[in-house]
Amino acid sequence: MPESLKPLALADPGLAAEVAARLASKTAPVGRREVDLLVAATLQALGQEASFGRAVALGFAELVGEVPPGHLETYHICLHQAGDTGPTLGRIMAECLPPVLAHGDAETLRRFQLAWAAMASKGTYTLSEPLRALGPLLAGGDREAVGCYLDLLHTLFSMDVSYDEGRYFAAELPRAVRAFAPRRRRRQLKEILRVARTDRRLVEPLLAGLSRGLGLLQENALRGFVDDALLACRRQREHGARALSLESLAARERFSTLQVSVGFAQVRGRLRRYLQARTGLVLAIRPVSALAGVKAAEFGPGRMVCSDAHAIYLPDEIDRFPGKEENAELYRLLVRLEACFHEFGTFDFDAEKIQEPCRATMTGSRPEAGRSDFEAFLAHFPDPLLAGDLFTVFELGRIRKRLRTTYPGLIRRGYPALCRVFITGAEQLPETADVLHHLLARLAFALPDVGADGLVDEIANVFDAAVSAASPVEVSAELTARFFEPVRRRTGGLPAGRRPLTTPFGWRPWPNPAAAGERPLNRLARRIQVVLTQDGLKASPVDIQLRLTAGGENLATDDIHTLCRDRAVVEERLETLRGRCPKETGGSDSRLPEDALVFRYPEWDDRIGDYLPEHVQVRERRVPSAAGDFYSDVLRRHYGLVRQTRRVFERLRPEGLKRLRRWPDGDEFDYRSLVETAIDRRSGDLPSDRLFIKRVKDRRDVAVLLLVDVSRSTANTVPGSTSSVLDIEKEAIVVLCEALSGLGDTLAVAGFSGTGRLGVDYFRVKGFDEVMTEDVKHRIGALQPQRNTRMGAAIRHAARDLGEVPAAVRLLIILSDGFPNDTDYKGAYAVADTRQALTEMGARQIRFHALTVNLPADPGLDRLYGKARHHVISDLGELPGRLLRVYSALTR
Repeated sequence: MPESLKPLALADPGLAAEVAARLASKTAPVGRREVDLLVAATLQALGQEASFGRAVALGFAELVGEVPPGHLETYHICLHQAGDTGPTLGRIMAECLPPVLAHGDAETLRRFQLAWAAMASKGTYTLSEPLRALGPLLAGGDREAVGCYLDLLHTLFSMDVSYDEGRYFAAELPRAVRAFAPRRRRRQLKEILRVARTDRRLVEPLLAGLSRGLGLLQENALRGFVDDALLACRRQREHGARALSLESLAARERFSTLQVSVGFAQVRGRLRRYLQARTGLVLAIRPVSALAGVKAAEFGPGRMVCSDAHAIYLPDEIDRFPGKEENAELYRLLVRLEACFHEFGTFDFDAEKIQEPCRATMTGSRPEAGRSDFEAFLAHFPDPLLAGDLFTVFELGRIRKRLRTTYPGLIRRGYPALCRVFITGAEQLPETADVLHHLLARLAFALPDVGADGLVDEIANVFDAAVSAASPVEVSAELTARFFEPVRRRTGGLPAGRRPLTTPFGWRPWPNPAAAGERPLNRLARRIQVVLTQDGLKASPVDIQLRLTAGGENLATDDIHTLCRDRAVVEERLETLRGRCPKETGGSDSRLPEDALVFRYPEWDDRIGDYLPEHVQVRERRVPSAAGDFYSDVLRRHYGLVRQTRRVFERLRPEGLKRLRRWPDGDEFDYRSLVETAIDRRSGDLPSDRLFIKRVKDRRDVAVLLLVDVSRSTANTVPGSTSSVLDIEKEAIVVLCEALSGLGDTLAVAGFSGTGRLGVDYFRVKGFDEVMTEDVKHRIGALQPQRNTRMGAAIRHAARDLGEVPAAVRLLIILSDGFPNDTDYKGAYAVADTRQALTEMGARQIRFHALTVNLPADPGLDRLYGKARHHVISDLGELPGRLLRVYSALTR
């Protein structure tokens, strides 16, 4: 520690050590006079308050060696003046003034002092947040924006603002300034300043309008929009305020005509919905500014899109074209293109799947630990950058072939724009453009390349023969390894002698600034692979990672069956493996009955407004028969009810033939039409030729599935009765089976329960193609209370069964005792997923109705099912009257 800092070390050793470390990092020499000034000012401030002294010391340490000595004197004087008023003002001055002295000029300092005086007169609460926002502005070198911002603070706080207004301006102005795009910040601050000088009450509406997209306007357009709003304010201030905040229809229409740029927030929702519908993956859409720790230089010049395992990153704003719709279409094109890497397996690259002959050609050094498979692959080459560019060429060519088969419309609509951008960029290249650009034209965009030579033709011919629409990403890697050396010889050999490959809009799989290094699931997948290898099982780590992602970082038994290549060895060692693999969450038993079928379904997460794909595992199995005469006992005990229900449901049965009048041909004359025809002839009107009655067969074509909740809570006794909820449900099944069998509708019965998202049980009681045999009746009696209620998954599986039945009308009747409830599946989350599952059924033309047993009328049931889609029953005798009208309406 320097000798001059010893007085400070006696007062605060920790602070002295921190200051010494900062001074030691300075590139320019630090004079004794500057250090003495630092120590004297710090000791004086420490005498007032510790936080004040610390801020002074760190402020001086920031400035010493970076600014002229005169600036240090100015800093000391300002601190002394502010500290005389109080330590709080002194501390704020010590924290906020250094960026002004380090990056500003004399005019900036003058404006800062004017703004300080105006704000300090209103109270210390106005100073801290607004002035801290100066640092990033000054560091960015935008002095004009800094001047507008300081003038705005001085203007507003020089007015007679109330305490609430002061609090609002102190909080919202710095927040807005940080959110402004740097290249648009100056023009937006100028307009806010102009509005503030006209009427400070209009600042709040203007800030709201800027956040809603008004800031996307070009400078002249924004000035004209504000001029119109201020003119409206002269007539009526409320109208002008609504215009500035984009609340009025006329203002929005005016804004739409002026807008050229398109902001990320304007298209985010639509792009997210497209991405979910196309890929089914849980991928977010985020702005490039959300890429933490990624600098603009790392993102690359001209690059407009990239992605990682969780999101696709797009520009915060696009104004590449002169029209708004063209810029919005570019957003859509970028998402469509980047989604190809996720949907077609580019990011599922697995180095172990590369063929051995090609792997032998990679002669580089061993990759570092912790790298992804693709980074490890590139590290084997003496020129990883060239290998990455060559892989990009082959992979974009593979994507083009896959799109031509899967999404030919995207080829027709999107590739012309890519080709135009590529051709424009190629015109700026020298005539001796390297082989990579010629290959990119031929393979990725199918452009005729007049500059191609023998090597390009050879590579293109091999590519066309080796790559098809079904080829995996590893084929691109194998071609990279095969042709690396010939291409390297043609590009100069050394990385410094070759220009990096330029692609349209920077669309390429690598380098990827959003996804560097290894993710946690990579490490978990490799650990599982080690366990499998020890047991003689072979599985790809990338395939394991995909299963882990779909299963919420868990592997079920059927996942292991799918992953492992040697099925015979899997069967022999399955029991040993169960004890070593990660356990599933949710308490579900991964061991399945031999007759069980496993299905996976998505689940709706209302917290992110998106699906979790393959999130739930449904295990379908048949209910075993049980001894007893439950079915016959119900028929005996409820003989009158069953008879009544049959009678009321028989009213729905068609008579056999339906008579249709006014047909041009038929089975008999319609005498009423004959009379009308005679009258028309006598009156001179043109008579109708529809004179017949036609008889057609009238029969029902209805399929009904009774879905019964058999969760643990159905064991509860219904108040005022000795029967449990499940007893009433089973009795209702018997009554409905008898009624519907007489009606002739196709009927199936199933129950559901389970624990956790990987253990949803779906019990087949009666299939659509089964008749009501004694075995089926025994299965109804065998239903017993099980575990929990994950209703959304059960409904989706029931909809799948109903969707396979060729019926004109398909109906799902849900018998339950309340709301869905399961591990991590409760409250609003469970209700939202169940509602979404019911909505999906509507899209498949499947109708539904719910019967709730033992639960008093609850408004929550309206949110769950809809007001007209459910009934509550506590007595079986209520069933015929409740169900007849609903059933007749739903199956008509």
